[in-house]
Amino acid sequence: MDHRECSGVLTHKTHMDCEGTEIVRKRMKPALEEKEGEVGDGAVLDIEEDEETETNVTGSEEMDLNICRIHEKIERFTQLVAELLESGKTLLKELSNEFEERLIMIHKEQMEKWQEEIKDLRLLDASNEDVNALLQNARYLLQNVQIDSERFSMAIDQEDKSRGFYNSDIK
Repeated sequence: MDHRECSGVLTHKTHMDCEGTEIVRKRMKPALEEKEGEVGDGAVLDIEEDEETETNVTGSEEMDLNICRIHEKIERFTQLVAELLESGKTLLKELSNEFEERLIMIHKEQMEKWQEEIKDLRLLDASNEDVNALLQNARYLLQNVQIDSERFSMAIDQEDKSRGFYNSDIK
């Protein structure tokens, strides 16, 4: 950053030079510079300019100190913003990592829960299949018993008929 006063009296190289206050003073040359051979108003002009230059230097030193203070404020503020950004990034990164870990854990727990439900459903289905097979066997046995009972009943009826007994006689 190279700050120069418009009149060219003061040059401020960088705001870092404020700490060492390196100020380069330049004397202005008159706009209407007199040649060496001429005498007259040139001497008066040089004196007036020297007084003006001294006034500008004094004002410029105060201005330079004020500018240096502002640059120091800018530097401190910039440093503060940089630190806040860095701590914010760190905080967000930690928060993001915690969020990611928690979300993965929730997903894992849910998958385990659903896997357990699938396992329970398979056990229930296997149990139902076993019960269904037992019921089928029981039906088969009952049907066989009923068929055997009917055959037995028919065989007895035929035997009774052959002996001469009828169901109406048994009352």
